[in-house]
Amino acid sequence: LSILVLPSLSWAQKPAPAKGAAPANSAPSGQPSLGPDQVRINVGVSTAKPADIIDIPLTLSMPESTKATSITETVSFPKDTLSLNKAELGLAGEQSQAEIKTDVKDDSSDPSASLVVATISSKSPLKPGILAYLKFKVADKAKKGTVVLKIADSKADSSGGSTLTA
Repeated sequence: LSILVLPSLSWAQKPAPAKGAAPANSAPSGQPSLGPDQVRINVGVSTAKPADIIDIPLTLSMPESTKATSITETVSFPKDTLSLNKAELGLAGEQSQAEIKTDVKDDSSDPSASLVVATISSKSPLKPGILAYLKFKVADKAKKGTVVLKIADSKADSSGGSTLTA
């Protein structure tokens, strides 16, 4: 089972490149340069077998001059194939002394999907890198193939409470 993330167009994503080109949220070498205060969250790709736990990293990248203290990422996933087991901080999240909170709810735009809203926040600016891992349990009866996670929304806030934009 492969997990594929399809980003929706939001403050954190650029339009998808032409077919066959590397996606904007692929390896760092393929990333476009960030604007002066642009914050980007990349949701990782992973593979697993039925009944396994699969870790999907949430990675933060931003210019040094930008200071985000809170990131909220909303990801849609197929509830018949995946269920959120837990979320835990990655190295950058731990170094930032961040807290993570998740909320899972039904996706009103797709009855076969659920939404996980992951909020990572810290009193001090978040450090770039892997902020957190979303740990999903793959259903015992999951069929071989690709599962698509969709980024439904992305938000970043600075310590002053202002929302950072692209």
